Amino acid sequence: MFTDSDDVWGDGTTANPGTAAVDAAYGAQTTWDFYHDNFGRNGIANDGRGSSSRVHYESVQGVPLANANWQDGCFCMSYGDGADGQHPVTSLDIAAHEMTHGVTSATAGLGNSGESPGLNEAISDMMAAAVEFHADNPNDVPDYTMAELDDLHGDGKPIRYMDRPSKAGISSVGYAPLDYWTPQAKGQEPHMVAGVGDHFFYLLAEGSGQKTISGVDYDSPTYDGLPVAGIGLTDAAAVVYRALTVYMTSTTDYAGARTATLQAAADLYGGRSDAYEAVANSWAAVNVGIRYVNHIAAEPLPTEPVAVGQPVSRQITASSSRPGPLTYSAKSLPRGLSINHTTGLITGRPGKAGDYNSVIIITDAARNTRKFSFTWTALASGGHFFVNPTTYVIPKWGVVESPLVVRRKPGNAPNDLKVAIDLDHGFSNAMVIDLIAPDGTVIHVKPWGPWVLTPDLHETYTVDASAVPAVGTWKLRVTDGTPGIFDLDPGHLQRWSLTF
Repeated sequence: MFTDSDDVWGDGTTANPGTAAVDAAYGAQTTWDFYHDNFGRNGIANDGRGSSSRVHYESVQGVPLANANWQDGCFCMSYGDGADGQHPVTSLDIAAHEMTHGVTSATAGLGNSGESPGLNEAISDMMAAAVEFHADNPNDVPDYTMAELDDLHGDGKPIRYMDRPSKAGISSVGYAPLDYWTPQAKGQEPHMVAGVGDHFFYLLAEGSGQKTISGVDYDSPTYDGLPVAGIGLTDAAAVVYRALTVYMTSTTDYAGARTATLQAAADLYGGRSDAYEAVANSWAAVNVGIRYVNHIAAEPLPTEPVAVGQPVSRQITASSSRPGPLTYSAKSLPRGLSINHTTGLITGRPGKAGDYNSVIIITDAARNTRKFSFTWTALASGGHFFVNPTTYVIPKWGVVESPLVVRRKPGNAPNDLKVAIDLDHGFSNAMVIDLIAPDGTVIHVKPWGPWVLTPDLHETYTVDASAVPAVGTWKLRVTDGTPGIFDLDPGHLQRWSLTF
């Protein structure tokens, strides 16, 4: 406990132990004021109770703390003296970052699995930046970096850059922050995964591209190469705070954070607002979800190849931030396909193989349009070879069936029918695969196993189908037999074919 007879605390140097105490008190006061002034929050737990701080902290075993941390158990902040024991880690952004962990614990309670720990770290970075700008202290110029005053790595550089997280490089523990989301994010180190959220927040606050803010230069890229317009730090922080305290839960991942922040933006500014679109576009810029262009957002188009003679049903899914219905049109679809102008459903049977330079046009009620151009391939399917190249999701611990129509093959199928299958799944050997003949007969193709984790399956199996007719609709049935101990993402049946 520090005491003082003249109410002069420390001398601004690390040589005086009271200096760190002053910094800690300032960090607690300023963080309290930020949450109170902006959101009406009365303390970390919103119960009017202040937290305590410990500086020059050592564990009960006498091990010095190099960094800083928040602990729910003691409702307190602990500050160490850096890796060399000579540089107390008490800057404002560190204080705000760690105490925001307390706010997160008292609200969403983001957990310790999947992407939630990384999101937890990112939210602490976001609010640390917001606290710095709220304080606007000329001795600590507000910026979008972390620990720029503390030199935690001993290289004179910040530990995180929110405009382009990867600028931090590979840290001493072997990771580099992510600029963009990847499917591997759920299993990686939280401070690396936090880069996705940090980058989102910077883009939402300030937008993409080169700029100078409070004398600091930034240059923020986007995953899709399209620009993002920011809404300002105050509004960005308001969106994140409402999402955290109202909509996020212990298992929220980045996709869930996108949903939560969009709902928060709708609450605060309206679902048809520029701020709402900016939230969506900032997430799209870090590879989470879809973006609005001309006020229209569309899910990735299902444009994998189609096959001649095989029934096609491809749904275009889109929305507009403007009122009224959408209409759909198309140019140069594969011959035999057409689009429903009201629903966006593409149906039919391709009649000719080839590459088609197709265009999908989506129009909203305000006459805003968005066009998607792509090459759509129609594969030859017939004779002795029939293929269904449509991708189907294999539900987690569920079943999916993919149809394939065989025509002009009189009589029964052969005793050496070739079944070629391409699928992806974290445990593809756990997939049980059956072929269902046109008369309903089930022919086993692949049993469960072996007990080996394999991410893909690309195999051709030979089955005896001589007892069933060849003509009609065949189905390939894939059953996910992944053991319950594995919580893997859904897989995909990418394509399959029959060769007679």
